[in-house]
Amino acid sequence: MKSSGLAKLYAAGRTIFSTKDLSLLWRRADTNYLKTKTYRLTKKSILIPLRRGLYAIKKDYNHQELANQLLVPSYISLHTVLSEAGAIFQYNSTIASVSRITRESEVDGVRYSYQKIKDAVLFNKSGIAVKDGITKACPERAWLDWLYLNKNASLDNDRALDWQKCLDLLPLYRNAALEKRLKKWLPNS
Repeated sequence: MKSSGLAKLYAAGRTIFSTKDLSLLWRRADTNYLKTKTYRLTKKSILIPLRRGLYAIKKDYNHQELANQLLVPSYISLHTVLSEAGAIFQYNSTIASVSRITRESEVDGVRYSYQKIKDAVLFNKSGIAVKDGITKACPERAWLDWLYLNKNASLDNDRALDWQKCLDLLPLYRNAALEKRLKKWLPNS
């Protein structure tokens, strides 16, 4: 790889790359080439190995970007998004996501938590945004995910949510129990 290969890495605007990403970026499918190149770049500290097949291009990589790459498909949701939106005040350093399976991981001292959610919800893109390489739920979708997975979920600041948006997203879950739980939280109900 000439210096243009490194330029492509930095120009991609991301901090985390899988072996597959590198293959596509460098337009090289040869696995021996990729193994050799990633080995050499890790020895030069240009790539930082995080997990098998996952690399960062700088030490201060984006942890939420890594959360999306550790378990595919997944999106950041639950208390992580609700805390960022000011809907809950409890501090929790774990990055919470939803995925096809329940799993916990730790990389560089940061905990990543994945909760299983049904495929019909996981693959529905309503209320999900991709920005700067991070797939994340909007606060209303995160609240519905949390309420769907935890019947005792609570909020500290219910004004942080757009309740009409919650109602608009509700049908994608097709769950009567969730509807009842949400109605208890609706203002004026």
